[in-house]
Amino acid sequence: MNQGILSLLVVNHFGVLTKVTGLFSRRGYNIKSVSSGESQIPGLTRITIITEGDAARLRQICSQVIKLEDVKAAEILPEGSLVERELVLVKVSPAGAGGELRRIVGDFSAKTEEMPGGGMIIEASGPTRRMDELIALLKPLGVRELSRTGITALGLDERILQD
Repeated sequence: MNQGILSLLVVNHFGVLTKVTGLFSRRGYNIKSVSSGESQIPGLTRITIITEGDAARLRQICSQVIKLEDVKAAEILPEGSLVERELVLVKVSPAGAGGELRRIVGDFSAKTEEMPGGGMIIEASGPTRRMDELIALLKPLGVRELSRTGITALGLDERILQD
């Protein structure tokens, strides 16, 4: 099944994210990833949702989401015409793999933070596919803990999502 990226502008107040995700739940739509944060418009938050479905299903989801009172704008970001990024933090214990770890960190333009008592936290951002590759390379080196933000994205065209 295809995946799609929805970008929403919503009123920034209590319970809006719950209303949006509740709609997905009630309709039986899966949310693979969700991220939210302030937008360029005071009082509005941008929510980026990764979901699954063909083009018709994505349009249906978008048309249902836009009907929610607190949703001011919604669009499906066009595949191949957007910039998407995900932040990944990985806690590793690289016992004896210092050279390999430095190579991986360099290849992914990642940052590192030394931990007291040994180990380090690696910080990287990029497209989800690239972050999956990083994690796969780090697993054999001793991943102790992992945190991913989910993606945030903007279309590359001139259109601006606004209320």
